[in-house]
Amino acid sequence: ASLGDVAAYDEMFRTRIPDDVYRRWVAERMTSQPILTFAQPTRLSHPNPPGVRQTFVRCALDVENAAEYAPIIARLRTAPDWEYREIPYSHVAPMSHPAEVASTLHDLSS
Repeated sequence: ASLGDVAAYDEMFRTRIPDDVYRRWVAERMTSQPILTFAQPTRLSHPNPPGVRQTFVRCALDVENAAEYAPIIARLRTAPDWEYREIPYSHVAPMSHPAEVASTLHDLSS
């Protein structure tokens, strides 16, 4: 089920997903994000679980929230317990460049 106005989502993704048929397919499947994901803090029983690698993959073309993410990015780039990667795509990279995202994730798992 779609979040709402498929035409509006189709237009919103026009520059990020150039293939008309695929973009429409994505727009038809958009669903809402639960509001508490923005307001409710994540609580971890162990902030740095042993043996679990922590990685931040930044979509470098996302500039809308760059100022908000700048302090996080600066910290993670140099944090010894984090791996930081950038990919030259927007936030919709899993939809617009799935092979490249899969390759990045595969490289990270090696």
